[in-house]
Amino acid sequence: MTGRVGYGFAAVMDKKRAAWGTLDPFYESVAGKVVMGRPVANAGFLDAMLREDPFPRYYFFLENRRLVAMQRKELERRHPALHARGAFVVETWDALPRALSEVAFHAFHLSDCHNRPGPLARLRNLHAPELFPITATTHSLSFQEFKRHVLAHLWAGVTPRDCTVCTTRAAKNAMERYYVWLREAYGLGDSLYRQPALEIVPLGVEARDFRLPDEEEKRRLREELAAPKAQGGQGIPKDSVMLLAFGRVSPALKMDLLPVVRAVQRLVAAGRDPKTLCLVIAGSMAEKEPYLDVLQALARNIGLPVRRVPGPDEALKRKLLAAADVFISPSDNMQETFGLTILEAGASGLPVIASDWNGYRDLVLTDGENATGILVPTVGREPDSSPLDDALGSLLPGDVHHLRLAQTTAVDVTALARAIQTLADSQALRRSMGARARVRVERFFTWARVVELHLALWDELWTRDVDEDWVRKAAPPFELPYARIFGWHPSGRLSGMVLQTSRNGENVYRGQEFPQVYADMEGWLPEDALKPLLVLARKPRSADELMERLAAAQSLAPEEAERLVLWALKHDLLEVVHRSSD
Repeated sequence: MTGRVGYGFAAVMDKKRAAWGTLDPFYESVAGKVVMGRPVANAGFLDAMLREDPFPRYYFFLENRRLVAMQRKELERRHPALHARGAFVVETWDALPRALSEVAFHAFHLSDCHNRPGPLARLRNLHAPELFPITATTHSLSFQEFKRHVLAHLWAGVTPRDCTVCTTRAAKNAMERYYVWLREAYGLGDSLYRQPALEIVPLGVEARDFRLPDEEEKRRLREELAAPKAQGGQGIPKDSVMLLAFGRVSPALKMDLLPVVRAVQRLVAAGRDPKTLCLVIAGSMAEKEPYLDVLQALARNIGLPVRRVPGPDEALKRKLLAAADVFISPSDNMQETFGLTILEAGASGLPVIASDWNGYRDLVLTDGENATGILVPTVGREPDSSPLDDALGSLLPGDVHHLRLAQTTAVDVTALARAIQTLADSQALRRSMGARARVRVERFFTWARVVELHLALWDELWTRDVDEDWVRKAAPPFELPYARIFGWHPSGRLSGMVLQTSRNGENVYRGQEFPQVYADMEGWLPEDALKPLLVLARKPRSADELMERLAAAQSLAPEEAERLVLWALKHDLLEVVHRSSD
């Protein structure tokens, strides 16, 4: 039996939720990224949360001003009422320290668990009055660079309120194994190198956006899709059983569809008319794709109709899902941890034939009268059996390495053929499985349900005890201490110096000159404290006294006071009256 996963957390909050924050846009089209898979999920989650509107304000801290401007525009376009209310604050990363110290946050949530949860926790520990939860969601976990990101999860500043949100049991299992392996590989102890908690919350879809056609509408859709492309159709035979494979069409990064053709070849050899089936391959694919050319040539040899639908828009995607008879996804790729297209198929009332592979097991029920599809067995390597490939994988491009890994995952072709035969031969079975799939999606996998689970998780994380003194003193190993490593580069230091305001500094104080503050220093240099500094230094003072009095008067951290004094000295707004070595 597969697909049985319990989702839920005890909601125990007894106080009103404060603000919500993130370091990510969630609308990845804003960042110029291709919109598929993870970006679709991230946008779906944020839209659903903002429709629910469980927080008074939403803070987005992004890398640069260009992204800030684009995010503000996108939020206004998608959620005008919240924008009009002033619910959105979108700033660059430079604004983060002050916001953490001044704003009460209920939680920070990152769209991917490699998007800096460690550095964010460090800033929280330094600046935030309360140690709020930090959560981050798993997506692809298998690329070589990911191990570096996961290593940054392990440090003494992690609290029990910090959590890696795993979308499936497979993702949770992989993260557990990552943490164990990294501890062993680097000799890291449990007490000094703590790890985030691991909890399971799935991704979702908007079920209402997908059509659940009756037989008459399905026939009409098939008539439309049967028309030639020149007439707005796709040339899909209207009377065949339509097997739809949708997603990233790549044996390196998603799945190899050749086993599907081989499975049909077995059925043809056993006497099935190949024209009773049609394989429709839709999704992201190159204009010229040698892999698909080979696949179609093999299909032609056995008489199986194959149709390509490259880059369908959202409307055509939903039309294909509504018109199809069976959704087929023999994934074999390590980077696949969930399977959003499985949910989209279920929302469209389609039975699924999928590989018994990682996260798919949580999405497809196979037990008797509850079944929503068929999982096809897979065969892979023994643990610790791939040292040669592992060693070379550190050098190879990610897609090449993943192609080779996938080619050592065998989808059982005999079982795949049997699954195709079973569903192709029974319209009643297809209908019953598809109907149950739709109900399952509506019950467990809507974005509203996913948001509800996140809210309950954030509330529950607040109940976990934190060793605050320990956490706030912890320094992370991923943070390069520049002053410690490069502090001997300068020939002197402020300590022991006596400083005073220079002539140029007097001019700046009187408003007769203006200091040159370069771009990208906004929020880093405490400019509001410059004139008070120049007033304090109108008579000679030791640098130590000057920084101490400035920090106290302007509520600056010692580091900020030192930063401003050094900058003023650099720009000849302060001058050295005496050095201890003089």
